[in-house]
Amino acid sequence: SNQVRQIVAVVLKEEKLAGTAMLFLNKRLAEMELSETALEKILDQPFILYAMPARKLFPLNSDATDNLLGQAVQRGGNGVPGLLGKGVVMGVGDEGRVDHIDNGYNEEGQDYHSQYHSAHVAGTMVGAGIVNPIMKGFAPKATLLVDFFNNIIYRAPEYYMNKRMVLTYNSYGAGSYCVPYSGEYSGYSGQADQQLLDYPNMMHVFAAGNSGDLQCGNFPMGYRSIDNSFQAAKNVITVGGTSRDGLTNKFSRGPVNDGRIKPEISGIGNNMLSTIMG
Repeated sequence: SNQVRQIVAVVLKEEKLAGTAMLFLNKRLAEMELSETALEKILDQPFILYAMPARKLFPLNSDATDNLLGQAVQRGGNGVPGLLGKGVVMGVGDEGRVDHIDNGYNEEGQDYHSQYHSAHVAGTMVGAGIVNPIMKGFAPKATLLVDFFNNIIYRAPEYYMNKRMVLTYNSYGAGSYCVPYSGEYSGYSGQADQQLLDYPNMMHVFAAGNSGDLQCGNFPMGYRSIDNSFQAAKNVITVGGTSRDGLTNKFSRGPVNDGRIKPEISGIGNNMLSTIMG
C-alpha cells in the first residue's frame, strides 16, 4: 500500500493535483477524494482494476422513541446469567457526541457537536438509566468508544489492539435507490469483510436501512432495498426492523444485489425509548 500511495502521489503531482486525501480500506482497496481530472488520470494507471463511488453517509433510525425491553437479558434466568456488558468494550459510529448523563458527557474522542441520533443510539447500547430507569440500555456496564460515522471502522484495528474493542454498532448508511441497484457490495463492504477476517474476535453490526417504502422491480414493497454502504458485507451482522404489530414498511429488506439474504436478524425498531441530548 505504501508503494501504491507513492505512485499515486507522483501521478497527481505531475498533474499538479497533489494533496488528494487517500485512505486504504484494506491492502487492495483505497478511498480517494478526486476531481474529475484526477480520477481520469488515476484510472489510466495499470495498477487500478476498477473504481466505484464512495457514497456520503447519513444516520438511520432517528425516530425511535419507545421501550427497550432489555431487562430479560440483564436479569438472566433458567441457569443463564444476567448480562450487563461488564468488561466489554463496544464502539459506535454516528453523527455527533453522545451528550447525556446516562452515556457520559465528555467521553474520549468526542470532538464534534451533540446530536439527537447519536445520543439515542448510545442510550440503546449503554444507557445507565439514571434519568429514567426504563431507558437503561442493553449493556449499561459496558465501555463505549464513540467516533464519527465510519471512522469507527477505519480505527477498529487500533481500538481492538489498544482498547480491546470487540463490537461496533453502526446506524448510518448511504441510502437505497433501486435503480441501478440496492444492496450494493461496495468498497465499504469489502473493507468490513477483510477486517473481520483479520480480526476474527471482532464483529461489526449495521442497521439494514430505512428504505422499506421502495418498490424495487418485481419485488414486494420494501424488499431488495438494503442500504448501499456496509450493509451487504458478508461477514457483518445486518439488522432489520419491524413494528410491534409487524406491519411497518419503514425498514429495508433483502435480498442484496448478488442474491444473498439480508438482514440476518430483525427486531422491533420503532417507538423505542432511549436517551436524547438535552
